[in-house]
Amino acid sequence: MQKQIVHSVESKKVLAIARNKHWKFRSHGQNGMIDTPTFESDWLYIPANQDKSIIPNRALKRVQVIEDAGFVPKQLIVAHEATNLLSAPQKLPKSVEFPSEQVETAFTSAVNVLLILGRALGYLLLMSVMAVDPVLIVVLPDGTWMEVMRWYE
Repeated sequence: MQKQIVHSVESKKVLAIARNKHWKFRSHGQNGMIDTPTFESDWLYIPANQDKSIIPNRALKRVQVIEDAGFVPKQLIVAHEATNLLSAPQKLPKSVEFPSEQVETAFTSAVNVLLILGRALGYLLLMSVMAVDPVLIVVLPDGTWMEVMRWYE
């Protein structure tokens, strides 16, 4: 179920600016600022100063129009759709008996290598999704998240 968005006075004014320019802005409610990457509802939200994506000039021009209208953003956030990236964790047996320390050491080393490879693969998958569907969100002075532009809109 989708949450109800209550538009603040500031968000209504910014939406009106967007309509006058024929831009598609979307309000995401009042969520305030974030300090670290946050995952919620199949989206990864990253403060723009921590994200590796290159924000298109046309998106930055939209931010400038918002600023020129008197709504200086508190923060820019880049959002990436992150659905179905990872499968559910598998349940592991509670205990495993090893015949000797050498087998245990070899097994531990193999597991560590697999974990490193798994993390690298997960990172690559995440980066591929991030390159496909970034969204720029402006945090308005009242804490409202306003979607300013999708890269491939």
